[in-house]
Amino acid sequence: MVAPTFQHIVRRTALGICAGLSAVAGIQCTPGDGPVSGADSTLTIGHRGNEYLLGPGTDDTPKFFLFLPLAMWNGPCRAGEATGLAERWEHTEDRLRWTLHLRRDVRWHDGVPVTAHDIAFSIALWRHPDVQWYGAAAVDSAHAVDDHTVVFFYRRPGTTADLTWDVYYPKHLLEDLDPARFFEWEFWTRPIGNGPYRYVRHDPGTHFELAANPDYYRGEPAIQRVRIRLGSDESHRLNLLAGRVDITRLTSGTAERFLRDDRFAVYYDRTSFAPIRLAWNVRHPLFAEKAIRQALTFGIDRRELAAALGIVEAAPVTDGILSGCLAERGELRSPRPYDPARAERILEAAGWRDSDADAVRDKEGVPFRFETIVPVNQEPAAVLVQQQLRRIGVAMELRVMEPTIVNRRFNAGEFEAAVPTLARFDRWIALPHPSSDARTPGNGYDNSRARELWETVARTDSVDELLRVQRELSAIYHEEIPGTFLYARIHATVARSRVHGLDVTPNWLAFPDRLSIAAAR
Repeated sequence: MVAPTFQHIVRRTALGICAGLSAVAGIQCTPGDGPVSGADSTLTIGHRGNEYLLGPGTDDTPKFFLFLPLAMWNGPCRAGEATGLAERWEHTEDRLRWTLHLRRDVRWHDGVPVTAHDIAFSIALWRHPDVQWYGAAAVDSAHAVDDHTVVFFYRRPGTTADLTWDVYYPKHLLEDLDPARFFEWEFWTRPIGNGPYRYVRHDPGTHFELAANPDYYRGEPAIQRVRIRLGSDESHRLNLLAGRVDITRLTSGTAERFLRDDRFAVYYDRTSFAPIRLAWNVRHPLFAEKAIRQALTFGIDRRELAAALGIVEAAPVTDGILSGCLAERGELRSPRPYDPARAERILEAAGWRDSDADAVRDKEGVPFRFETIVPVNQEPAAVLVQQQLRRIGVAMELRVMEPTIVNRRFNAGEFEAAVPTLARFDRWIALPHPSSDARTPGNGYDNSRARELWETVARTDSVDELLRVQRELSAIYHEEIPGTFLYARIHATVARSRVHGLDVTPNWLAFPDRLSIAAAR
């Protein structure tokens, strides 16, 4: 079975949200609400960060206002279909060599043409011994064949998704700077880019101001001025209410407060989730059998957990992998229901009974008791799971520590159970993490087919192939339960209802030139 489609939730005023959102949510424009143009067209975005927000040290979505990637993010199943600096590309059969052909109509904001030499320079800079920036992690080298052709040499098979996040920098302005001070260059605070907006000025502690680029190759953006206001989530929430911010990203719980206010629209990202799982170390005798892992999953009430944590009801719950591509198509595997009676029957059949009436099951004198290492920010969730498992006679003890320590110990296999917060954690349940030299992942889950499938995911650009592989992975996870899904961390964007054209994806500001502002009635 598959779970229902996870639809992002939208609330809006009678003004509606026009054509820019029609592709995202099927919403039609309300007649009479034309876009604002000219000097009054100003958009204010609330964002975390400091005066280096637009540089590689922060490496966050506001960079797309000033700089272009080679290809554009266009949804979880279509990353790289939309072109950016590159208008087309081809690769060798093994995907280790990619040839990219650049557009000829893109200029830096100082008027100098963007060339393949800028791309090759950026890659070499990132790989410089004094920089070692992660953006070039998969690329061994880049070679500019001519002004408009660049070749990438990968260490592992590349995909078009690899082209959608990194942005590139002007060689003629940076080649004489000291790489040892790369992250401190003044250029990052006063950048000259090639994207839809140009840097105007900034105040180090409060904001950046940007202006529409009239020479942008896709046409001058409708919004003439953009102000990026710096601050905390709480300050942005208050500024939204006060009308001083038009768009910001908040936790799903905080964003939910705006659902009942007609001045705002709330969008839950329907395609990018961070799964929080209780990972079982299958080397441990308690968790070696999948039937026991299934029983423990039946004993955890994920809906109660989500409600207690303030997670929106529409957030996905699945015992398969948590895939944005599957979610977009409504194909996430259904979770096991909360069924403590069934959990108890499985445990009883496996010989786990409470023989000494201490409310903890035991077998051959060994109590069903284990330690779970938990990052500080996941302690509330872990406490509730602890209480739920206690109801079926299972004693889970908690050891709370810093997230980086939990992740390190998971990767090293130094745990009984754990709640890691690793990015793309579903992958690292079945594959050894790059930081580890082990043959199997930290939880000891040795499934050669799952490893093979994850390697296929990493090198495919075919949507049909991706879906086929992810469906099979989901079936494996659903049956094997290498880690019990607890909840999904989802992102929420809150915007004033006058804002049109938001693309509510992980790269939520990847298409800033599509944004517009409705005229007041």
